[in-house]
Amino acid sequence: MLKNSYNIFLIEKEYFFRDNPILNQQDYIIKTIEDPNLEQYFHYYSPEFLENLVNRIFDHINKIIQKDTKFALIPIHNRKIAFNFFDSSRVPSLEGLSMKVFQSYEHLTKNPELTDPPNLLEAYLISIKKDINNILSNRSGEKGHTIWMVNEVQKWFLKVENDLKNIFENDSIELSFSKDGNEVLINLRNRNVNYSFEQLSSGFKAIFYIYSSLLMRAEREKISPEELSGVTIIDEIDVHLHISLQKKILPFLIKSFPKTQFIVSTHSPFVITSTNNDTVVYDISSGEFFDDDLSLYSHESIIKELFHINPESNDTLYISKLIVEFIEQDMHRDNLMEIKNTLERIEMDLPKLSIESQLQYIVAKNKLEKITQEGSK
Repeated sequence: MLKNSYNIFLIEKEYFFRDNPILNQQDYIIKTIEDPNLEQYFHYYSPEFLENLVNRIFDHINKIIQKDTKFALIPIHNRKIAFNFFDSSRVPSLEGLSMKVFQSYEHLTKNPELTDPPNLLEAYLISIKKDINNILSNRSGEKGHTIWMVNEVQKWFLKVENDLKNIFENDSIELSFSKDGNEVLINLRNRNVNYSFEQLSSGFKAIFYIYSSLLMRAEREKISPEELSGVTIIDEIDVHLHISLQKKILPFLIKSFPKTQFIVSTHSPFVITSTNNDTVVYDISSGEFFDDDLSLYSHESIIKELFHINPESNDTLYISKLIVEFIEQDMHRDNLMEIKNTLERIEMDLPKLSIESQLQYIVAKNKLEKITQEGSK
């Protein structure tokens, strides 16, 4: 697309320079400037010529600038380019998939209004499992061809499994199926625990919604997810995510879909510092670009420079650190009273705190309430 646009620009610029009257006089103008006698003549007897010449030059420069900044969008043929947009109001919903209702993956693709991307992905994984079983049960073909077909079908299954290992940061993860074969399960072997897609936390559901949408987009295009190219725009990528997942989501998506360009908006310094030299940060409020590796900067410096919020006191920073540890780690229940007292202290001065501290307060309070409710059962 860029190459074709550039070629159009070159053609248009050639016509521009060829038909421009001021350039047709450039040899005469140069000789005029270099001849001191002619220069004095125009200065004393024809000053309007010089004034007119200056105005025409400025007009010419402005036209060149307009040409240089013009970007022509043209149709793209024979290219599998994907454009995806996820707005900030997206509310991931993973209702349990029942194959008794949706007979097959093919049925879902013909009735897209009946399901969302996570359900569609689950149905697709189930259909892959059935395809593998059918291939293995059909022994009429050659052994080598059968192995090749199984490997081709398994690629998608292994892709999802490896990506889940990445986002969960757990190499023991395996995908399995329920006994009736109608549900995909995430098996954490090191904990001997199974989760369905429906049982994922709200944060993982938010990530899985975007991930499954892109994955199924690649399947529709009949290409591997690694070959999915195009642009994906995500508004407020940090919405629904607690801090630990804010640090993971962008690197996870970039690794899962390496040929897709992600354009995201965020209010989170944790998203910004998760980037590297392959990303550029644009500050909408100031119009500044930052192409440095912002992962080398502290969250405090990002908050100050990009979000224009002054650093907080040492006492506030200590409280913030305590809350972050509570959010990200499994704290002992004997520490809950300290957390409760800390949150009560913060609540009194909540409007005075930075956006990030307010976010930490909300996440920590929700977690405390959840733990308290579980303990009372």
